Amino acid sequence: YLSSAPKYNLLYSAFGWEPPVYIHVEHIMRDATHKLSKRDGDASFEDFRAKGYLTEAILNYILLLGWAPKGEQEIFTLDEMIEAFDLSGISKSPAIFDRAKLDHFNAVYLRSMEPAAFARAAEPYIRQSVKGDFDDAYADFGNGTVGAVNFGLRYPGQFRDFFKSAWLAVHPDASIDDLAVGQALTSH
Repeated sequence: YLSSAPKYNLLYSAFGWEPPVYIHVEHIMRDATHKLSKRDGDASFEDFRAKGYLTEAILNYILLLGWAPKGEQEIFTLDEMIEAFDLSGISKSPAIFDRAKLDHFNAVYLRSMEPAAFARAAEPYIRQSVKGDFDDAYADFGNGTVGAVNFGLRYPGQFRDFFKSAWLAVHPDASIDDLAVGQALTSH
């Protein structure tokens, strides 16, 4: 914040450090007239992580809200973000947060994961869906099937329905009562 910069500069001087160069980026908007605000119930980075969004997808999407890269590339690894970033690409206009676009970015990152990595990312959601002995269920199902079908998921709320369908396909004698419809796995 602009009003705090002089205080921060005094702290830097007191510690004998070189003050940084400050830049300002425009607000991220909920819509054309309202800023995103946790006070108004808008989600934070931590909220999206708790729902299972991948850190890389969130960072990539947020980066593009306030910055335009040179060229057409939209999906970046963290190293590519650092390499490509240039202050001249920072936007002077506010950006509107688009949940569908974040879901798209998350889907791209999910599809690019190796099956075993995807299965590890899905594990907490599978744990919340299974009644009884999770270790048996996961050993029997999770390692192979979950990792093999990551292509269709865009956001974490889909894990529950996917897992339910896949579990019943793998275990035809099971009933829907064998699965807990976890409260933590509701669609957004």
